[in-house]
Amino acid sequence: MIVRPATRADIPRIIEMGRRFYAASGYETIAAASNPSIAGLAIITMDQGVMLVAESDDGDVIGMACLFLEPFVFNPSVTVASELAWWIEPEHRGGLLARKMMLAIEEACRAREVGVIRMAALETSPPQAAALYERMGYARSDSHYMRIL
Repeated sequence: MIVRPATRADIPRIIEMGRRFYAASGYETIAAASNPSIAGLAIITMDQGVMLVAESDDGDVIGMACLFLEPFVFNPSVTVASELAWWIEPEHRGGLLARKMMLAIEEACRAREVGVIRMAALETSPPQAAALYERMGYARSDSHYMRIL
């Protein structure tokens, strides 16, 4: 398996995985997913952030990581990479791919001179995600509360 920067050719698979990620996230209670929005986020992060895909040994795209880059709100000289979506197809979970993707995320962020990486653990995220973050030296930083009006 390899993890590599996403390309425009990956967009159809990114849309498929993005829809599955969105459905699993619980955010569908706010609004339905939009294929043009998913594709747009992929293109923006390919150009201005970090957009990676994981390929199986057969060349199938089986995972993705999408991070947005922005200045840190309290000190804009520090760049923050914030996860928008991270997905591994369920049949490919449980091995070393998640760790391999995290290492690739960190490498891509270093290349973009990122100072802080913020990975999300949603209420619907598998508990293994938070455990992986902690094993790799990440610390819990905050929780968000949401109310739909």
